[in-house]
Amino acid sequence: MADESSSAAAPDELPSTTSNSSTTNVEFEPPAACIRRLMKQSLPKSTTVSKDSLAAISRASGIFVLYLTACANDVAREGRRTTIVAKDVLGALRELDFADFLPAMEAFLESHRRDERNKKEEKELMKLNKSSSGGGGGDGNKIKDVTTGNSRV
Repeated sequence: MADESSSAAAPDELPSTTSNSSTTNVEFEPPAACIRRLMKQSLPKSTTVSKDSLAAISRASGIFVLYLTACANDVAREGRRTTIVAKDVLGALRELDFADFLPAMEAFLESHRRDERNKKEEKELMKLNKSSSGGGGGDGNKIKDVTTGNSRV
């Protein structure tokens, strides 16, 4: 775990939010269906999971997400930024002694960024194709009849 000089919140000091000048603890639990799906994918088929253990893992994962978020926020603030970016999350994982997960996270981020770039390029290509086939010669009010293929006003 991080040493005492770390500015990350301790697990029992989860981030809080202020609403109407009263402070309440932020709570987050991923949906049980998502946790159940993750557990089914990672455990042998012969393993059964009780409702209590599902609830406990769901709660623990929510606490971990909040703790990692608080630590990533601290990393961002150390960099004099108010926006948490991927490198802050990686820095938080390193600070929380989860460095073993960094190669998998970096590979995931690379793949995710590539997928997002491809989606953006496809969307721009579709937009270009649509504008070039749509004309712009005053056909804005015409509707194409799907059954006959003819345009009508």
